[in-house]
Amino acid sequence: MAKRFNPERFARCTAKSYSRKEAKAKRVKIRRRKR
Repeated sequence: MAKRFNPERFARCTAKSYSRKEAKAKRVKIRRRKR
């Protein structure tokens, strides 16, 4: 919904938070794979 509302503004506003969440998810996936 947020993307449909304003893709450019949404990306600019939540670029850092989104990247942080993605990085955390990637780390969790890697940890799970290693385990």
